[in-house]
Amino acid sequence: MRNNYFSTLILIFISFLSVCYGQSYNMRLLGTWDNNNLPANNGGYTYSEVFGFEMNGKEYAVIGSTQGTHIIDITDPSNLVEVDFVPARYQGNVTHRDFDVHNGHLYMVCDQATSSLQIADLSYLPDSVHVVYDSTDLLVRSHNIFIDLANDIMYSCGGNKTTGSNELRLIDISTPASPFLIVDCADGISWWSSNVGYVHDIYVRDNIAYTNDDDAMHIINFSNPLSPVILGSISSYVDKGYNHSGYLSADDTTYVMCDETHAKRVKFMDVSTPSTILVTDVEGTGIPNFFQIAHNPIIKDNFAYVSYYYDGVQVYDIKDKYNVSNVAYYDTYQGANASGGEGCWGVYPLLPSGKILASDRKDGLFVLQHLTTPTIEFDVTNQTYFEFDGLQKAYFSLSNELDDTVRVTVDIDVTSSATLNSDYTLSTISPKTFTFSPGETKDSVEFLLVDNPDVESLETLIFNITSTINGEIGANSSDTIFIQDNEVLSLTERDNNSFKIFPNPANPGQVITFDKSYSYQVIDVSGKVVLVGNAKQFSTTILSSGAYLVQYGTKTEKLIIN
Repeated sequence: MRNNYFSTLILIFISFLSVCYGQSYNMRLLGTWDNNNLPANNGGYTYSEVFGFEMNGKEYAVIGSTQGTHIIDITDPSNLVEVDFVPARYQGNVTHRDFDVHNGHLYMVCDQATSSLQIADLSYLPDSVHVVYDSTDLLVRSHNIFIDLANDIMYSCGGNKTTGSNELRLIDISTPASPFLIVDCADGISWWSSNVGYVHDIYVRDNIAYTNDDDAMHIINFSNPLSPVILGSISSYVDKGYNHSGYLSADDTTYVMCDETHAKRVKFMDVSTPSTILVTDVEGTGIPNFFQIAHNPIIKDNFAYVSYYYDGVQVYDIKDKYNVSNVAYYDTYQGANASGGEGCWGVYPLLPSGKILASDRKDGLFVLQHLTTPTIEFDVTNQTYFEFDGLQKAYFSLSNELDDTVRVTVDIDVTSSATLNSDYTLSTISPKTFTFSPGETKDSVEFLLVDNPDVESLETLIFNITSTINGEIGANSSDTIFIQDNEVLSLTERDNNSFKIFPNPANPGQVITFDKSYSYQVIDVSGKVVLVGNAKQFSTTILSSGAYLVQYGTKTEKLIIN
C-alpha cells in the first residue's frame, strides 16, 4: 500500500509538470506536413526517419513512410510542399527507413522484406529527383547508413545482403551510379564477429568509426578497411540499456549515446582518449516520466538534439559535458506515455537556416525553431540630441524570445561627460536591472534631457549593458548619447526647429497657444508629466514658476513660467 501511495504521488507530480510546461519549452512549431492517404504498417505507424539538405538555394526535408521517400520543400515552413516522391521497392509493413545525403545525391535504405539500396540525383530540384541506382546487389536491407564524407564511403549497418544477414558493410560511393563493396566486415575480417558483431548504428568521421553494436560502443580506425584497428570500447556504464545510436561533437571529444530502453537516460561521454572512454553525465527528459525512451541523437554546435519517442524532441546544452542540462523540448506526441514506442522517431538540426526537422511516427513532419540563448544589444550605438529634446529612450532588444526569464543590467559609463541632474535626469537609479518575461524582446532606458543655462561643449551620456542572466551581451553593448548645447545654436538652426508655442516665457495663468491642434504633454524638471491634452492651447494655471518641457507632435520645446 505504501509503494502504491508514493507511486501515485510521483504520477501526480509528473502530471503537474506536464501542465506547467506544456507541449513545448524554448521551441516553436513553424509548420507540419502529413499525408492522410498513406497506409499505416501493422503497428499503426506510417512514418520513420527524417533527414534534411539544401540544394539550389532551397531547403528540403526527407521523410520515410510505409510507401517510400518523400521530398518536402521546407524553405517556407508555413507552406510545406511535397516536390517529389521516390516509391520504394518494398511498400507495406515498413518500420525502418534511413537516409543520408552526399555530393548532391540522396541514399535510401529500408530494413523490411526485399528492399534495396536506392540513390537519387538531387540536382534537378526544385523540379524533381532522379533515381540513378536501385539494386539489391550490395544490400537487400539495411537498418542504418552513415556516410564518411571525407572518404566517399557509406557504412551500412545491420539488415540483409543477398546471401544472409549483415553486420557492417563498407561501400564506395565515389561514383553514385556505380557503388561497389569495399569490405563485408563479418566475411572479410576474421575477428569481427567475435569482437564487435552486429552494428545497429554508427557515426564515422575521416575513417574513425563509433559503433553501437551487440553489447558495447567501439571506436575503430578504418584507415585500412581490410584491417581495421579497435582503439577503444565501453561495455559497462551507468543506466545501461540497449545501445542504440550515438553522435560525435565537431571537436571529436564529446559523444552522446542513446540506449533504446524505457527509463534509461541519455549518456554524455568524453571520448578524447579512445582507450579510456568516460561517461561524464546522464540526462533524461525535460518532464521526468517512467516511460521515457531515447532514440536518435545529433549534435550541432553546443547542443545535442535527441528524438525521444513519447517525449518528442529533447535538447541538451553540452558546453560542459560534465554538467549537461535540458534546455528545450517540443513534444510531437500528445498522447499518454506508455511502454511502447510512439511519437518522435527522428530529428535533424543541421540545416543552414537553423530549422529543426522532426518525424512523428503517426503525424509526419514537424518543422521547429529552437529558441537559443538570446543576444542582447542596443538597437543603435549612438544618438544625438539637443538639451531641450526632453524625454528620450535608449532601446535595447533580445535577438529572439525565450521561455526563460531574461535579466539585463544597464549602467552609465564612468567616462560620460554629461552631469546627472544638470544635463539629464533618470526616473530610476543606475545601474538598473530589466526583466524580460517569456515572449518579451524589447525594453529601454528612459532619460530626460535638461536645458542647462550654461554654455557647454558637446557632452556624452553613455549607457552600457554590463551583465545578463539567460542571455549573452552582443556587439552593440553601448549606446552613446551626444548632447548638443542649445545656447550656441545659430539662428538658422533655431528656425529649422520651427518652435510653435506662444507666449514663451509666460506668466502664471497665461494661455499657451500652438499654431494648430496637437496631442501634447508638459514635463517638469524631475521628469514628471504634469499636464496632458489634445488641443490648440492650454492654461498654465497649475504650473509653478520654473522650466518645463512641452512635447507636441514630433517637437519638444522648453517653456519658462516666470
